[in-house]
Amino acid sequence: MLPLIKVDHVSRYFKHGKNAFHAVEDVSFEIFSGETFSLVGESGCGKSTIGFLLVGLLTPSMGNIFYNGKNLQALSKKEFQQFRKETGIIFQNPYASLDPRMTAGDIIGEPLIIYKYGNAKQRTKRVEELLELVGLNSSHIKRFPHEFSGGQRQRIGIARALAINPKFIICDEPISALDVSVQAQIINLLKILQVEIGLTYFFISHDLRVVKYLSDRVAVMYLGNIVEIAETDSLYQNPFHPYTQALLSAIPIPNPLLEKKRERIVLKGEIPSPLHPPKGCIFSSRCPFAMEKCTHEVPKLEKIQDNHFVACHLYPNKVENRQETKVAASAKG
Repeated sequence: MLPLIKVDHVSRYFKHGKNAFHAVEDVSFEIFSGETFSLVGESGCGKSTIGFLLVGLLTPSMGNIFYNGKNLQALSKKEFQQFRKETGIIFQNPYASLDPRMTAGDIIGEPLIIYKYGNAKQRTKRVEELLELVGLNSSHIKRFPHEFSGGQRQRIGIARALAINPKFIICDEPISALDVSVQAQIINLLKILQVEIGLTYFFISHDLRVVKYLSDRVAVMYLGNIVEIAETDSLYQNPFHPYTQALLSAIPIPNPLLEKKRERIVLKGEIPSPLHPPKGCIFSSRCPFAMEKCTHEVPKLEKIQDNHFVACHLYPNKVENRQETKVAASAKG
């Protein structure tokens, strides 16, 4: 099956004086129509940069991104406009992503004007439909952003992203700035909209509990590199990469007795600077299982089980031996 999105060895660097800031380094993955593909990792690891690359807000320094088999960098102006029409983005901060001088109706209706959707009456009707779709109502159309709560503002952001009937939505940590009770409402809204409209999500987050609930597949990112990709159940039940294991061990258990007994993996050392990333494995300076090989040879992202890929020297090239190696490595720790 042809993926909706294919990221092929993409890197993105930013100039910083005489050096280059390694925001994204040799990243590859595929997103299929109708699924939720999530990207998790610590703040500053490059998650949002990948999101901006996928919608064309940034261009790769190296590598290619394909949408429905077409290279984004090779699209004509007309083709790129069509691509942007089929994609949307929900930004992280609903307090900063809405223009305070525009009403909710103007904010949601702006994409309709840009893409010349109908006449003024038809655009107003479409805005009212979108407000209803996200749990608001037509009476909100003349209100300004400061008159809404955080959750309502994010609903307006979602309505704006849906305005021109996109197929693919980037969700850039859409709930991180919201109260916990409101987070649940927005997550459930996203799931309902996905089923009703047939959307494909690229969901960026550092909240592993939300990712588990929402995702079909998950990629784990560390310092601009993808270290593991797997189906959600496989990743959470059987993580292979030491960084993934450490992340999952930090998820709190909603039971005081079990929470007290659980063993958390605490990583030592500081995250290296993206201006001067380590040679070899990007995680070698903090990995409890690091070998000499890890300090000079970059591990490739390879298949370790069905639909489960990991970039780690702990596992030999033969798939049948990798589980045994993981057990041995854990015993060593």
